[in-house]
Amino acid sequence: MVKLFIDEIVEWVLKRIKKLKCRTKVLDYSIGRSYSYVLVGDDRGRSLGLALTPIEDIIGCKLTPSRRPSIGNLPEMVSSINPLEKVLGVALLNALSSHLLWRVNDTDRLRVEFGDLLELTCKLVEEPIMVVGNMAPLVRSLKEHGFKRIYVTERNPSFRCGISLSDNIFLRLIGSCRSLVVTGATLVNDTIDLFLEFKGNSKLLLVGPTASIHPKPAFKLGVSVIASLAVEDIDSTIEVIKLGGSRWDFTRYCRQYLILPKTHKL
Repeated sequence: MVKLFIDEIVEWVLKRIKKLKCRTKVLDYSIGRSYSYVLVGDDRGRSLGLALTPIEDIIGCKLTPSRRPSIGNLPEMVSSINPLEKVLGVALLNALSSHLLWRVNDTDRLRVEFGDLLELTCKLVEEPIMVVGNMAPLVRSLKEHGFKRIYVTERNPSFRCGISLSDNIFLRLIGSCRSLVVTGATLVNDTIDLFLEFKGNSKLLLVGPTASIHPKPAFKLGVSVIASLAVEDIDSTIEVIKLGGSRWDFTRYCRQYLILPKTHKL
């Protein structure tokens, strides 16, 4: 089987967990209407990983229930063609990555900025810009900051809202863009590999709750910036997800962050 971006990240994170002697275990998990989560913990505390539930890949498919997430079967889960297993695998990867970053403080050689993600992202992009995933608040913020050459692509037809192009148009556009702002949902459907392959010299910002993978291996594989959320009020976030809520419902329980290589300046 071909090793993809997500497989490389999992391999690095599992080695890091072992090297730092983390005794992290899965405590809870769930597949929600909008987001799925996996909760992990050890003597350092608890960490929650989130992943966008891929509704477009579930509707109309006959799927068997996914296996229970565990650190031991993480490689098989993120490489699964069952989207239910895959989304829990990505959520578990994000939980372990968050645990390393914020509980183990594995942030050396990284530049971490906390603040409003929309504002931070707008400081880093250059026109022309491709936004992968119709992230309406981000697109609106880019326009308010004076950016005019913005292309928005969206995989799910239900989310295009009359302003997005189909994501299969990206090959015609990517060569002319200097910045790619890519939703973390591309980790769940493996389309991140296509954008990394064809981005050329463009800057690639991986953004959103699903983008909370560990930045160190991601930077080596071509990602320029990670912009995501660190969940601080875990129980309240889980409650929101169980009730069908999404990113803008649980953001108030999270700390927004942006991570770049240490040498990069805003």
